[in-house]
Amino acid sequence: MAHRNVPLTLSEYEDLLRLGRAYRLDAVRIQRGDWSLDVNFAPGPAASTPAGDTLRTEGAEPPAPVQVTPADTATHTVVAPVAGIVHLTAAPGEPALVAVGDKITAGTTVAVIEAMKMMTNIVSERGGMIAEVLVAAGDMVAPGQPLFLIREAEA
Repeated sequence: MAHRNVPLTLSEYEDLLRLGRAYRLDAVRIQRGDWSLDVNFAPGPAASTPAGDTLRTEGAEPPAPVQVTPADTATHTVVAPVAGIVHLTAAPGEPALVAVGDKITAGTTVAVIEAMKMMTNIVSERGGMIAEVLVAAGDMVAPGQPLFLIREAEA
């Protein structure tokens, strides 16, 4: 089998797989010049994608955001502003930005979301105590998905 240059990096391929699974796509086709890649996310025989499509998605509706209702009115929910992969540390090998029980102030970065190699800092609009972390590092999140519950500081 002859090997040739593939215009898709391993990181781009991994991102494609994560996004395809997160958005429950059936199949996707990537085409760059005379090179193309068909990815079938559904079980069973490979799906065919018509030639000429540069990107075809079927069932591309993003998953419905999870609805979290705070236990009391003194709890604030931090939600994802964009879809992407959530990181709970500022950089690999560093400690978590926040943990349950941490006291934070408004403007504290609580997570980072990576989408298309762009990093978006997730900042709490309110101060208080981290009551619950609703996602795990590496999870794929959708816009509006709850990430943290913050209990307002008691007066």
